[in-house]
Formats: sequence, structure tokens, C-alpha cells
Amino acid sequence: MTPPPTSSYVMTKPDENDEKDRLDLQHKIWLLALQNRLHTTTFTYPPKTILDLGCGTATWALSMAEAHPEATITATDLHHPPKPTAVTLSCTPNLHFSQFDANDLIWPFPETTTFDYIHSRMITSGIHNWPRFLAHCFSLLTPGAGCLELLDVSHPFRADNAAADGEVLSAFIRFGYAMERVWAAQGIDYRATEKHEVRLKELEFQDIVMEEVKWPLGPWVRTSEREMELGRLNLENFGRFIRTAGVNILMCGDDNGGDQEKRAEAQGLVDDAVRDLEGNWDTNRYYLSM
Repeated sequence: MTPPPTSSYVMTKPDENDEKDRLDLQHKIWLLALQNRLHTTTFTYPPKTILDLGCGTATWALSMAEAHPEATITATDLHHPPKPTAVTLSCTPNLHFSQFDANDLIWPFPETTTFDYIHSRMITSGIHNWPRFLAHCFSLLTPGAGCLELLDVSHPFRADNAAADGEVLSAFIRFGYAMERVWAAQGIDYRATEKHEVRLKELEFQDIVMEEVKWPLGPWVRTSEREMELGRLNLENFGRFIRTAGVNILMCGDDNGGDQEKRAEAQGLVDDAVRDLEGNWDTNRYYLSM
């Protein structure tokens, strides 16, 4: 997701270890936000079969495999999931990996396959057809008992300070709107989370629970050390994300150099967004809706 170097605006492809570190930091943030829980779902009975869609570095799946040794966990991703080491295999023999695209018309599971629990986290920017994705999930859940959990960002980015809470008022928020327009042109709905409840009801999901919480960007919520740490880590993670992926997202993944003027404009928006976020997080009180 990163652009090639250009003569004027040089950005190198991030090291795979750097991206793994960022995703592992993101996992740490989720644990902090969920008060050391791996999920928000309350199980009526321990799940025996678990599907993790978009597993990334598989940190969550590994943790679930350790926490639920009685369950079989299948971790999937568009890119090839990490190859398990001998240590991983010996510690989590109940964890299995599968590579496939969740946008595919047909998912690679036998017709008799069912899961007691399906989990996905931070995949909004990768799904092109949410009705079909949710229908696949519904068909794979254990009838009458299976649970689906979707965790993601609800856009747009926001500021608790009304004077900065808008596209024309904040460079950081303006960057978010710019990403939204680029992804919309590629068939990605940046506000899919707003439509989940209606779509789940249409599929006849039962006991639907929708919850939205604020994730501060920066330690401006000082009600507890946990909130302040959440803000510090969010600020670090999001700043890293914008720096490494921002220009390429705005350039629509153009790996051939692209228009230099357009790239310069994208770089300027990214630079302004980072300066605004890291320089004004306390004054503007930026946050993500999750």
C-alpha cells in the first residue's frame, strides 16, 4: 500500500517487519480498549469452531488458539498468512491458516462447514460487496447458535472540539475525507459500518448489538491511565499509518510514478494531516469512532 520513490517526493516501501510491528501494536490497542478481552461477544457455550477473516499477522488468532485450546481456529487473509513456526505449531495445534479473498463469489469451505464464532477486525477498506460478505458469514454460522463479530472504524474522523470538527476545519479530517473519496471510486464503502445493522436484519440475524465508542487520538482523555495509554498508542499507530500508506492511498495505488503534480498534492495533504494530528491532538481532541 505504499508508493514508489519519485525524484521529488521519496517514499520507500515499508519493511514487512515494520508493518508487522504496526499491526501488532494495533492488536495491543484493541486489547487495551477491550480491557484485555479478545472479543466483545458473550458466548452461551465455549465455541468449538472459530473463523478469523482478515487475520493479518494472525496475532489475534494465535491468542484465541491459546485461550481456547478446545476449539479449532481457522485464520484467513487475502495475503498468505504467516507460516507457522515449529514452536507455534506445538503450542497451538488447533490453529490453521487459509489464503483466500473474502470478496470472492464462492468461499473455499465445504457445504457442511459451520463455525460457532466468526470474527473480523479492521477490514472495511478491503471489502467490495458487504451484502455478499455478510451473506457468506450467515451461511457459515452454526444454525441457531453461531455468533458474528465485526470490529472496525466508523468514519469520518472526528474532533471533540467543534471548531476543528469538519473537512474544511482540519487537515487531519480532510485527509480522511480524501481517502473516503478515493476508496469510493474503487468500490470501497468507507461508511459500511453505518449500514451493518440494516443488512444483518435483512439476513435475519438475531440479537443484533451495535456499540460505538470513542478512541482518542492522543492522551487527551485523562479520566484514567488506561484511556491515556489508549490515546498515546492510537496516536502512534495512526501517525505511522498515514506516513507509510497515506500517499499511496491517495494515488490509488499507482506504482508507476504517476502524475508528479498529483503526487506532490497527495504528499502535501499527508504532511499537513500528520502535522495537524501530532501537533493539535490535545487542542482539537481528535478521535476515532469504533
